[in-house]
Amino acid sequence: LGVSFAARWVVAGCTAGQEGQGTLVMSVEVRSLAYNTSACSSPGLAEQCNVSCRANFSGDPSVACGRDGEDFVLDGCRGHCAAPVAFEAFHQPEGIRDAADQACAEGASMADGSNCTARCAPGFSPHPPTMACADGAFEP
Repeated sequence: LGVSFAARWVVAGCTAGQEGQGTLVMSVEVRSLAYNTSACSSPGLAEQCNVSCRANFSGDPSVACGRDGEDFVLDGCRGHCAAPVAFEAFHQPEGIRDAADQACAEGASMADGSNCTARCAPGFSPHPPTMACADGAFEP
């Protein structure tokens, strides 16, 4: 289950292509799951706000701005994918039946854009054999 929400950030004097030249004012204090904004002070210069990706997210965070006085949007951090777990009736009822204890050959967590090579218990074959991690979820 993923939860999404939008944070509203206001940049005074923000002009497209000149994002670092305005003043950053956070209208609501929000803790993003994907972005670390702890290096940003409010109010403060937007150019002094160094946004980074939080743990279990990776990418190249960026700030985009449309017109003067508009909100700007954080983008670029994508969620990692947790490897599927093997089924256990009492401890992992949502797990995959006949999966190996380590269901992805690459490990327990994959970065956005990487693949999971599925592994099964002896005598079983995976279908599909690989899954791609796309922003926190696997796609066959």
